[in-house]
Formats: sequence, structure tokens, C-alpha cells
Amino acid sequence: MRPLITIITVCKNAENFVESTIQSVLSQTYQNKEYIIIDGNSNDSTVEIISKYTNEIDCLISEPDNGISDAFNKGIERAHGDLIGVVNAGDIFYDENVLEDVAEAYSSGNEIIQGLLMLRNFDSWFEYVLKPSNNYGHLYSLVRFYPNHMATFIPKQIYEDYGKYRSDYKTCMDIELLYRYHRNNVKIRQIDRIIGIYRLGGISDKRDWNQVTEKLHILLEDNGNIIEMLLCFIILLLKVVVRKAASFSCGIDAIRTKGCKNIVNTLEKSNR
Repeated sequence: MRPLITIITVCKNAENFVESTIQSVLSQTYQNKEYIIIDGNSNDSTVEIISKYTNEIDCLISEPDNGISDAFNKGIERAHGDLIGVVNAGDIFYDENVLEDVAEAYSSGNEIIQGLLMLRNFDSWFEYVLKPSNNYGHLYSLVRFYPNHMATFIPKQIYEDYGKYRSDYKTCMDIELLYRYHRNNVKIRQIDRIIGIYRLGGISDKRDWNQVTEKLHILLEDNGNIIEMLLCFIILLLKVVVRKAASFSCGIDAIRTKGCKNIVNTLEKSNR
């Protein structure tokens, strides 16, 4: 069976990244696809860039939204595909045959397909291939769980049966979604194939404290006990502290470097 695959891109003020994402989707060799772009009323040149590809985009909406979950849901509501995938602005498919392989793995409308995801920092070119998380044990998964969002294709029927993204989650909406589906015994078929390249530095990489509180809320809804919640809070908090400390250290090094350059410039001027 050759399913119709809908790809949704959500973006806002993404003029530096959106074109590479669009080209990545349109270059897929799989023909039975639908492309939807939901723009959050960008005030830069994002919509102008998207407009160059109007003839190849099935649906373009540019209007204010109530956050990323709302944007995702707008796309899902307009999707006609059997399978729905999300490729956000800045992210790209690994190669042009990804959707061919996803379609080959598709068998029914009651099974999620999930592949591998490459994380990449395009400045340092650090990259790491991430396998799908398949351990939904409370403490382990909330600390280590990574949803491989871009590498996950969800049948529209599952969205209709078990719900879409919750708007009260601002960064961990994809984790909450998969936890909810897991509680409802939704099957996930994992394939040994890199689906896409995720650009490090997105919104979920920056809102550390939001992630802590939202993950604790997921744990509470998933019937976690008090001890697990306390341990999870401590570990997540330590991760935030370590990340902030590393960031602060890098900032100090940058200030020192800039300060040294200023001193050198001053000395050079005084010797002229």
C-alpha cells in the first residue's frame, strides 16, 4: 500500500532556515505526498521565501497562533495524509529517499513509524545519531527520553482517536503526546534508518526551566509517585545547572578574549 504522506512545517521568523527545509521536503523522490506550511505571522522575509514555492506547496497558512502546539494542530486538521510527519524550519531530511522508505514500512493506520535522528550543530558540525526512546519507565524516560519528533510519523487516525498536541505544553508537547499514546497501547514500529537532521539550538533546547516543570507534570499524569518526582526534579535541575554553568563559562571566555583584544588595540594605538 502506498500511503499519502503529509509533511507539516511550522515556522515563525525563520528566514535563515526555512528554504533549506522546503527544498529538503520537495526533493523527496516519493510522489504521493502532501506539504503543509503553518507560519506564525512572521514579520521578516519568511513568507516571501515560502511564496517562491507556492505551486509545490499544498497548503500555506500565515496567521498568529497560540504557540507551537496550536501550529502543529492546525496542520494536522488540514492534513489528508494516511501518515503525518513534522519537519520544522531548520531541520532537513537525511536524503531524498526518506519518504520512500517510510512508505515501505507503513502497513496500517494504527501504528506509528519511528526512525533514527541525527542531531547536528551546524556551527561546530558536531553530530550524533539518536535512536528512538523505547523505555517509558517513569524516572529513566523523563530524564533521558528524547522523542525523535522529526523521525516520527503518526497516522492521522491515531491523532483522531487519541488526540493531538496539548496547547498547555510549550516545549515538551511531543513527549506528552507519545506518553499518552503509550498509555493507550498504541504500537510503534521502529526502523533502522536515519530520517532527518535536527538542528540543535531550537526552542526546546533553550527553555530549560519549562522542560523541568513540564516533565514533572507528565510524570504526575503518568501516575508517578512522590519519590520518583523528587528524584526526577533533582536530576533535571542538576542538568539545567550544569548547562547554565557551561554556558556562563563560555561567556566568560568570550568576554576575556574580547577584553584582551581591546587591550592589544589600545597598546597598538598608544605606540603609533
